[in-house]
This record gives sequence, C-alpha cells and structure tokens, in this order.
Amino acid sequence: MIIIRIEVPDYLLDWCRFKWGDEKGHIRFPRGSNECEILERLLKKTPENPIEPDGNLPIEVPNFKSKPNKDFTWLTTKDRKMLVHALQVYFRIELWHDLFDIERLRLPIGDSVWTWMEEHGISDDPKNWEAIRQIFYRQRLKYRNKEQVNNA
Repeated sequence: MIIIRIEVPDYLLDWCRFKWGDEKGHIRFPRGSNECEILERLLKKTPENPIEPDGNLPIEVPNFKSKPNKDFTWLTTKDRKMLVHALQVYFRIELWHDLFDIERLRLPIGDSVWTWMEEHGISDDPKNWEAIRQIFYRQRLKYRNKEQVNNA
C-alpha cells in the first residue's frame, strides 16, 4: 500500500476520515469518484530520492492503469494545494446541502453546526465549530447578496 500525506485543517481531517477513512485512518477514495479522478490527474512520476512532505491526512494511492502506483506517487506543492482545495469544495457543498433549510428558514445556525459536526465525525472542538460556522456564514452571505441583487 502506497500512502501520500497532505496537510489539511483539523475539521477537514475529521470529515475526510469519517467519509473515506479505513480502520487504520487512511483515506481511500472510491474508484470512479471525482476525488479519485482528481488524485489520478494530479499524480506525477516519483522523482529520484523524493523528500516526502509531512501531512496529517494519509491518502492511499490506488494503482491506476494510466499511472501505476509503483511509478506515480508524487504530488508537487501546487498539486497538494489543488487536492486540498478540491476536498474543501466537496466539504462546502455537503455543508451547504445539509444546512440549506436552516438558512432558508432564517434560523440561527449555531446549534445546527454542532449537530452537523457530530453527524459527520468532526471532533467536538470550538475551533472546528468556529471554522465551519464561518464557512457556512460566508456561503450564506454570498447567496443573500445575490438574492438581494436579483430582487432589486
């Protein structure tokens, strides 16, 4: 098994482990999933004497037909940032999808964020809660601003 590591915020680490983690805490993206396709696209041929950067999220590298994992296990710094960004996008989509009704009803979201965190395996930490609340708050502002422009 080949593992690469990327650095992600704590809330995203917990969410990824809950969503795709195995019993060892390694992330295994489902074959054919968007996440797996992105990983395949980003992988590069492993350089000689690679210095593998540290990271808190271990991701299993599947053996792709086009990129066998004996040769393709490298992500550049830019590729790592792109993968983290893709995971953050999926996170925000799921968060918005799940909490959209609360926004639509204009209800306070504080307690809902705690509940959502629990349902998605994110540790009960005020730092995580604040990060997720801010993400949702910014999404909500974007939609409200767009709504106001359309209604004007």
